[in-house]
Amino acid sequence: MDIDIESPVSVGLPERIVAYLIDNVLAATIGTLIFFIVAFSTSVDGYYFDLLDFLLYLIFSYCYYVFLPFFWDGQTVGKRIMGLKIVNVTGEKLTLSQLLIRGLFHGALYLVGWLLTVISIILIIVRDDNRALHDILTTTYVSYNRR
Repeated sequence: MDIDIESPVSVGLPERIVAYLIDNVLAATIGTLIFFIVAFSTSVDGYYFDLLDFLLYLIFSYCYYVFLPFFWDGQTVGKRIMGLKIVNVTGEKLTLSQLLIRGLFHGALYLVGWLLTVISIILIIVRDDNRALHDILTTTYVSYNRR
């Protein structure tokens, strides 16, 4: 399907969120299946099991968000259900390099978000005033609403 460059239609947040949630539910379901397959088919345990399971899930996720759209006309399952697709702004076919870079940025943003959350949790635990990173940066704190 070619894109009409003269009148492109970009998708707003609600539709993208629904597609993302569909993809995440599917990915979590498949990730759980991967976990059980690894758990019941290997003698690896402890730290190495966790590492193996994480790596397999990471590989699956990257393939899902990069290769599936490459071979499936810019769509993941969630995007297909929602009638959405990733498109090249030039109207040309998506390139694998575009999707690889897109996947890296998507993953990096996700990891940065988790990292900032972990840092905030650690700050709440270790600081006497229980302030998280976002509290410190905005000179705020969370208090009880006592009447």
